[in-house]
Parts: sequence; C-alpha cells; structure tokens
Amino acid sequence: MSETELPRDHFVSRGYQQNFASPDKRVTVISVASGRVVDAGRPIKSNFREQGFTTFLEAGVPNDLLEKAFVSVEKRVLNEIRSIGINRCGPQQKADVANLFAIHLVRSPAFKDFHRDIGDRFRAVDVPDFANNPEYIERFEAFEGRPPTEAELLELALRAYDELASDPMSLVMTMIRQHDAIAEKLNGFHLQVVALADSRLPGFVIGDTPVVHADLRSGRYGFRDRLALGDANFIIGPLSRTTAACFSARPLRPELIRTRKRVDAINAEFLRAASSEVACHPEDARAVRQAHTRLDRLPPSILTG
Repeated sequence: MSETELPRDHFVSRGYQQNFASPDKRVTVISVASGRVVDAGRPIKSNFREQGFTTFLEAGVPNDLLEKAFVSVEKRVLNEIRSIGINRCGPQQKADVANLFAIHLVRSPAFKDFHRDIGDRFRAVDVPDFANNPEYIERFEAFEGRPPTEAELLELALRAYDELASDPMSLVMTMIRQHDAIAEKLNGFHLQVVALADSRLPGFVIGDTPVVHADLRSGRYGFRDRLALGDANFIIGPLSRTTAACFSARPLRPELIRTRKRVDAINAEFLRAASSEVACHPEDARAVRQAHTRLDRLPPSILTG
C-alpha cells in the first residue's frame, strides 16, 4: 500500500464472519433485495469491507486510530464469543457481547449515514440559533467594534461548523464515544442466549448490519431508519452459525431452538435489518433463500408474541 492509498477496511470484522464460514473461510452472500445468491463462496477477507471506511488521510498519511481502537477490543472479545452458550452466559459473557454489538452498531454504513443526517439537521436548525444569540452578537461587537451586518454571524457560524464537520477525526471520535455509551447501555440490560438444539437445523446468517435494534411496533430497523438505540424495543444479533444473543429489559431464560420455523423467524429479522447483503455458511444458503421468500409469513410477533 502506498503512502496515500487507503486500505479496504472491514465494517464487519473477519473474526466475526469466521463464525459463520466454511472451513476454508468462505461464506455465501445473498442479496436482501432479491434473495438471490451474489457469491456462492466469497472469502471473508473480501466481504463486508470498503476502502477508507474507517481509515482516512491525515497530512498525506493514513490514520487508522479507529481500527486500532476497535481491533484491540475485538481480539479479546471474539475469542470469548465463540465459547458462549446457554450454559455459559454470565456477566463476563454479557460484557463481551455488549462490546461486540457496540462496535458493529457504530462501525457500519448505516451509522455513518445517521451521523451525517444528524449533522445536516443541526446545521439547518441549530446553527442559525447560535447566530441570533444576543451573547454572541455582543461578543462580536466587543471584538470588532461594530455590530455584525445582516447574516454575518450566520456565515461565520456555518463556516466554523463546516470546518468541524469536514474533519474525519470528528466522525472517528463520535464512533468511539458512541461505542462506549452503547456498550454501557447494553450492559444495563439482561442477556439471553439462543442456541440451535439440532445440528440438522440451518444456521443463522450475519448481515452487513449484524446487530438488529428495532422498534417492532413501527417497523423501524436501526440507524438506517433513523432509530436511536434507546428507542428500540428489540435487540438481537448472531454470535455464530449456531448461537445468537438478545438484550432485553426483563430477564429471559436461555432458549434451545428445535424448529426450522424458529430459525427462519430469527433470520428474517437479520434479513430485514441488513442494508444490502447477508452472509451465511454455504450449506445454509438454500434455507436462507427459502426464508427470504416467506418473509411475509415470518412476522416479528413469532419471536415476541
């Protein structure tokens, strides 16, 4: 990689994807729009990544502060995630899942779009209020020796905001702060582990937005639908091909899944939450495609009713 070339960063980490992959570390990738197979055996090293997703150029040199911050957490957490089951889901496991979920909630295309929309709304609504604040008008007069001309303070405020918003480090620091806040919030909930009872059942999928936070009453899914985590009433994510985890306000017993319909209902939520694609073990592709054709018969009420 040259000095000015940015790497292709994973927004769903390779170690996480590996929990759903074949022994040669490949997954089948399926479009959530059509239900068709996009790639029957894509290497996880090439999946769910984008050039310069979290790395940016600073003085001509790639800055990977965010990658380093998250990788240091993931290395430890992913080893623990692989050992979680219905008989191993205590406080430490809850903290590990909370960290994994928090990383993938903020390190996602949907969160970047959500962050940009909030910024655009702030620029349009809140920045003009600063320009009309009598205190700032007085400060301008004291500094310049004259009152501001019409719209002068607004132009200054917008210029200052645009400089701040265009700095890539602003998004990086927001992601780090939000990770910490989300992990803390998830740790305040109860963890429920869900596991397949029979190896003959198809496995869980992992989406390009792996962690689902949804308001099932309104049908809004994640940051894509401008839903904050605090407004969600349903939080679930896959841990591996055979296990998933939910966070809930009240304690729920670990669940062993014994029916194909139950697996399909959970995968339906992962399909609904994904932005573009989901990935699965190649042996599960047929079942996932079938579930996609039956989404209207797999409502969230199957899981919450």
